[in-house]
Amino acid sequence: MTNRNSPFFLALPLALFFASGGAALIYETVWVRELGRVFGNTSMSVALVTGLFVAGLGLGSFLAGRLKIFRRIIDFRGLWRAYAACELAIAIGAAAALFAQSGWLQTLPSHTASYEMGRDGLFLLSRGSILSQLVLIAALILPSTLCMGATLPLMFRLTTLHGPRSTGWKFGLLYALNTAGGMMGCMLVDFVLIPSLGSRATQGAAISLNLLMGLVAWLVSLRPAPCLPAENVADAFDPAGPSRSPDRRRFFYGTCVVAISGFTAMGLQVVWARFLTTALGGTRGVFSLLLAVILAGMWLGSLAGGWAVKRWRTPLALCAAASVLMIGSAMAGFLWFDRTLIVTGAFTGLHNFLAPLHLGWLAEVAFILRAVIPVVGITSFWAGFTFPAAVEVSSADHGDAAQPTSVAYMVNCLGAWLGALVTGFCLLPEFGMQIAILLLSCATLVIPLSLAYSGQARSPRARVAGKCATLCLLGLTVFWLALPSQHLLLKMFDPPRRLEGYLSLSEDLVETIAVDEHPVTKDRFLLTNGHAMSGTSLGSLRYMRMFSHLPLLQLRDPRDSLVICFGVGNTLHAASLYPSLQHLDVVDTSRHVLRHAPFFSEWNHNALKDPRVRVFINDGRHHLQMKSPASYDLITLEPPPIGHAGVASLYTREFYQLAYSRLRAGGFLTQWLPALQVPESVLRSAVRAFVDVFPNAVLLHGHADNFILMGRAGQSNPFDLPLVRSNLAKLPQVRAHLDEVYLGTMTELMGSFVASAERLDISSQAFEPLVDDKPSMEYGYVSFLETRLPLDLIGPTEIGDWCKPPEIELRSPGDLVDLPAYLAIMDNYYRTMPAVSFLQTRPPHRLTIDLTQPATASAIQHSGYLQGVLHPQLQQPKPR
Repeated sequence: MTNRNSPFFLALPLALFFASGGAALIYETVWVRELGRVFGNTSMSVALVTGLFVAGLGLGSFLAGRLKIFRRIIDFRGLWRAYAACELAIAIGAAAALFAQSGWLQTLPSHTASYEMGRDGLFLLSRGSILSQLVLIAALILPSTLCMGATLPLMFRLTTLHGPRSTGWKFGLLYALNTAGGMMGCMLVDFVLIPSLGSRATQGAAISLNLLMGLVAWLVSLRPAPCLPAENVADAFDPAGPSRSPDRRRFFYGTCVVAISGFTAMGLQVVWARFLTTALGGTRGVFSLLLAVILAGMWLGSLAGGWAVKRWRTPLALCAAASVLMIGSAMAGFLWFDRTLIVTGAFTGLHNFLAPLHLGWLAEVAFILRAVIPVVGITSFWAGFTFPAAVEVSSADHGDAAQPTSVAYMVNCLGAWLGALVTGFCLLPEFGMQIAILLLSCATLVIPLSLAYSGQARSPRARVAGKCATLCLLGLTVFWLALPSQHLLLKMFDPPRRLEGYLSLSEDLVETIAVDEHPVTKDRFLLTNGHAMSGTSLGSLRYMRMFSHLPLLQLRDPRDSLVICFGVGNTLHAASLYPSLQHLDVVDTSRHVLRHAPFFSEWNHNALKDPRVRVFINDGRHHLQMKSPASYDLITLEPPPIGHAGVASLYTREFYQLAYSRLRAGGFLTQWLPALQVPESVLRSAVRAFVDVFPNAVLLHGHADNFILMGRAGQSNPFDLPLVRSNLAKLPQVRAHLDEVYLGTMTELMGSFVASAERLDISSQAFEPLVDDKPSMEYGYVSFLETRLPLDLIGPTEIGDWCKPPEIELRSPGDLVDLPAYLAIMDNYYRTMPAVSFLQTRPPHRLTIDLTQPATASAIQHSGYLQGVLHPQLQQPKPR
């Protein structure tokens, strides 16, 4: 027999549970993204995946703690074998899910999903589609998550075999290590594994880790059992329990505390995600570090809570105190946040210092943590602190402590799931962030209030603690009520403004939306989650109209078009000017965005009321999966900022292959390409993915750093000048629409050309294409990196590769005589485009143009675009 206090037997369960937490977070993170690509990157699919994941953990823990088949396993070898079986089952289930992702799951939406029309005339996923998604996701992830949850009671029983019995301390230690492992898994998956290995290999690594843990556990079960006193085992696992029967009221109170703390903590996480991603940007870095800080806080809090229970033996008073500190620190964190204090020159200096060491990304991490830790970290600490104290209360006087512990964990998971659903789908859309926090604090008030007045406390000290905590929470609630309306909402925007400064400011299920108006030009802007998503400035109108006009002018009688991402309706209105179009389909994930269309009716002309328009509330990629091949003549899309989480799925090679298959012969795809929003390598990978599917692609320029990739379903993509002229002659409303944004002449229209298919191919040849398995666009976004336009991507003077003579008669009198000089000026414009840095104001764009050249002067004279947009930036050459 080995010594029961051997460090090996004490440390091994803890080490395995740490690794188990890491593997679980890897699965959850990857499954949310992979299944989102299949079922749509919408709030519904995210809720289904995360909800079922959490439900599986809770149910697995409950079953392992309550079923007789598990309760009978009380010996050392039996527990280790059961744990090994669970790890093996997790690996098998995860491998099956990975196999499904690589095969039949990709084609499933076309067979199982359908639309139904809502009361407002919008097309929504049918109830049957949502039900089928629920069943399929459950079949994919529940087998693994049930076994993940089952490992908690097994590990708890193993640790109970060693040392003194203290339920709160043992549970706090296990939960802390498992959460710490989850934090490590969260950091690794976004900063190391997926960027370097890809999504499928990352899942393979997690599966290997589960297999390794199962092998270790099985090998340990073959060793001689440690020497354990019989009374220790009997005391820990005797189903009959001790002579004193458990206090059911305390058990009920403890489980209620666990449920309420889980509900409040998860509700706060939903609010934090909305608040911080609006203020800092919805990038993978922000999401990953936010979750990592939450898990780190809960890890340290759980460890501290377990120690406090063991030290002071007053779990009821600790529950009351922790509930007050959790809400108080949450309110203080929100009130502390000030974007002007976070965005300082210190981070620029830090980046400049680290950049030569190839560690510039650490500056971005420091920038995000500077904002996230004060807002999130302290509250997460107290949320984790509550859990061991509540478990100690619920398991008091119970024979087998694993049973109430498993119930407590299940109830906590249930509370967390409900907290996320209620906050995300009810409180935020109906009341907004500020009232949501108030209602969550009211829910937490139940913990000290019931302790003070329900007779739960056996000692006067606990009752006093409950009353003091109740008064403190009531004071915090009154203070929060006294804050100005939408105080938090205004803190997210940069620069902070008063509510009266916006035409509209509202919160909904998917995002926070503001409609702003320029005080001088009266241009309007749509801001979603703090980002200027769309607008009516000259530059915005120009490139958004080009999405529709340039391809449709090159088609004979197009019938069907699809606009992915409505924005303010600029692109849809441009398409509506073509009478041959029978269907104008619009896909957007947000009804909230569509409800703001009337604010821009002067520009979109109420295009949504066009009888040809059909609006689908769905993810654009999922919508295309549901359509049959050859459905559209034009697909155009302008997704949110391409560095934001989830957007890369609309820029991968697999997406372009899907879009190509949904185009009719000769149909066009136009894709927004903001060249300065991502590092150069990521930009080239995105171009490579497009060119791989559309080898005839061309790059066009809309305005500023907004470029357009245009590809055609077919062998070639020449600019059909005679057809364009013919269509413009037949459609005077289109010519007038183009003329409003300085695209009314053929020189300006064709002057948008930037690069030919050959140049795009050569400049991106050395780079791997952006693919679903490794969406580098989401992981290559670095806020502080100075992004520049790759000069070898530019070749406007090679327009002959797109539109060859004799179609262009550049030297003959006519509307193209100024085209060579126009293209030369634009070439200078692209090559002098200044670099962009997140923390620095964009420097002025200065060109050096010789205005004494007759061709140059003529091009400027005859081009409203050069006069109105470029002319203020033109400078005479310096005299020699």
